Amino acid sequence: MSEMEHLNAQLDGSSSSQLAIHNELGAADALISSINADHLEAVEQALLRGVGINDTIAHEGLTNTPLTLAIYRGHTRTIRKLLELGADPNLLVPAHGSAVVVAVSGGNVDIVQLLLDAGAIVDLQLTDRIYGSALLTAGKRKTQSLHAMN
Repeated sequence: MSEMEHLNAQLDGSSSSQLAIHNELGAADALISSINADHLEAVEQALLRGVGINDTIAHEGLTNTPLTLAIYRGHTRTIRKLLELGADPNLLVPAHGSAVVVAVSGGNVDIVQLLLDAGAIVDLQLTDRIYGSALLTAGKRKTQSLHAMN
């Protein structure tokens, strides 16, 4: 039995229809599908297929790491698992900045705390300063919230 057949057999039931992981999908597609479905075992299996824990992956026209994709989806369990497996919370992704910037942008305080507990640095920023640090992003988010209330 191939690795993907074994994985699909493990996933039969509640989440296999969600994942849409098929033999013809590459490792990155399998990882993206697994993260989108918040399926921890499938995430681990997909990582074993060759995508590095801190590699960038293209998805929906954007470049993400497995960690930033999980943050966008709000999947705390997957975020925790990726951090346990060695995902770098301080890796700067050109399209987004740091993982903390992504979490702050999404307004999820629990995810921000999880990243901080994993050693994320709040004042990291890209050198081009397009996205700024998590602190600047939080300030912008607060300002936008205040404007929306008026």
